[in-house]
Amino acid sequence: MSATSQQIESFIEDAEAEVAGWLGTDDLTLRAVTETHTMARGKTVIEVHDGPITGAPTAITVDGTALTADELATVQWSPWVIGYPAGFAKNAEVEITFPAGWTEGDSAGESDLPSLIRRAIRKLVAAKYRNPRGLTSERIGDYSYTQQATVVSNGVALPGDIASLLKKWRKPGA
Repeated sequence: MSATSQQIESFIEDAEAEVAGWLGTDDLTLRAVTETHTMARGKTVIEVHDGPITGAPTAITVDGTALTADELATVQWSPWVIGYPAGFAKNAEVEITFPAGWTEGDSAGESDLPSLIRRAIRKLVAAKYRNPRGLTSERIGDYSYTQQATVVSNGVALPGDIASLLKKWRKPGA
C-alpha cells in the first residue's frame, strides 16, 4: 500500500483535529487565551474553557484590579485548572490570560508539543494509513478483523492505546 504526500498530510491534519477534539479543545497550536469568569461562590480554583494551559497565567484581574507580581507568583496551574491560594470572592469577576497549546515547530521541525501527544498523533496517522475507510470490523470467509475498543471523550472516539497517551491533557469531565 502506498499513499501520496497529499494523503499523508490529510491523515496528519485529521489526526491532529481528532486529538485536539478528544482533549476538549479546537486547536493544539500556541495561542494567548483570555477568559472571564464570574464566581458563583468563593473558590480557589477556576476550570478554564479553552486549553490545555501550557504555561503560567500572564495576567489575572479581579473586579478590574490586576493581581500584583507577588500575587501572580502564587498562582498554580494544570492543563485545565488555575488555582489561586488566596481565593476569589463570591460574585467576583475574574479575567485570566494564559498560554494554551504548543508551538507548531520551526524550520528544523522543533516543537514543544509533548512527546506523548506527538506519539498519539503518529499512531493515529498510522491507523488511518492502514485503515483509511475506518472499518471497525470485517469478515471475509474464515478471516475476521475487529478493531480494539475505543475511548470516547468530547464526542471523539480514539483507540484505547492512543487515548491512554493523552489522559494528562484531557479536559476534566469530558
